[in-house]
Amino acid sequence: MLKLMRKIPGGMLIVPMIIAMVFTNIFPNALHIGGMTEATFTGKGSQAMIGILCFISGANIDIKSIPKVIKKMGSLMLVRAIIGVLLNIIYVKLFGFEGILGIPALAVMSTTCISAALYLALTLDYGSDLDVAGFSFAGLLANPGIMILLYSLGSEGELDVMTIVSSLIPLIVGLIVGNLDKEFASFIHPATGMLMPFLGFTFGAGINILDALKQSLNGVLLTLPIYFISLPAMILFERKVLKTNGVASFALAAVGAIALSLPQLLQDIDPVVAANASALTSQMAFLTIFTSILTPILLSKYCKKMGIEKTN
Repeated sequence: MLKLMRKIPGGMLIVPMIIAMVFTNIFPNALHIGGMTEATFTGKGSQAMIGILCFISGANIDIKSIPKVIKKMGSLMLVRAIIGVLLNIIYVKLFGFEGILGIPALAVMSTTCISAALYLALTLDYGSDLDVAGFSFAGLLANPGIMILLYSLGSEGELDVMTIVSSLIPLIVGLIVGNLDKEFASFIHPATGMLMPFLGFTFGAGINILDALKQSLNGVLLTLPIYFISLPAMILFERKVLKTNGVASFALAAVGAIALSLPQLLQDIDPVVAANASALTSQMAFLTIFTSILTPILLSKYCKKMGIEKTN
């Protein structure tokens, strides 16, 4: 199993995610028995694991490298966010918040929500130390608070500031601890790879395959702005402006599982979302599955073409 996961780009996350999807769709209640089992193998444990990964990532960031990390990741995420907001505004102007073909505006905005976990898995395979260090910053576009803020730029949604603050605390604490004790930072660093399969499993356990397949056509349509607008723009920016190889841009392309939570978070304040919550969740599920599988494949082909060797 380990050899298989290492052969597949992002396989340490993707393979367990697929196994969990299949298992939990055949036996939907098998893991929901409470206690440690439910906390370890269902979505209930994902936030804790992401927090730990943010802490480890922060601990292994040298304070001197922070400006470089912010320059690269901050600018790339800004490009992704600006494109997402502009596409959403244009979509709303043309079709309203209800959208067209059963695709509400929130679904379009949700394509900006990245998979921070897959970003980490792919940069561990192909990226530089600077790319890996950007994991915690990449998590900002995997943060529901940030996504709600971006969506609210074209609607009346409100931002929960504490959601953003709580997502940054593990990073900041890890940054402080790791720079005060370099030996401790080195000690916990290997845990990143160890946690990836568990995190992938918790993501997969929350995805209903049948519901996702029902929205497959809309899901495919939603991938078009990702792979034909956002990704090319980020690669162009990264290679021409930042002068790096484009791996980070590909790693930021997949839609994160956190997108599945957006309809539930917004349905109380947005009547359009409330009316389409079930369909939106299914569309987000398909997007998560499809982009999580396609993005590593595209990155692998890109790296072969560019002569970028796998580092892990």
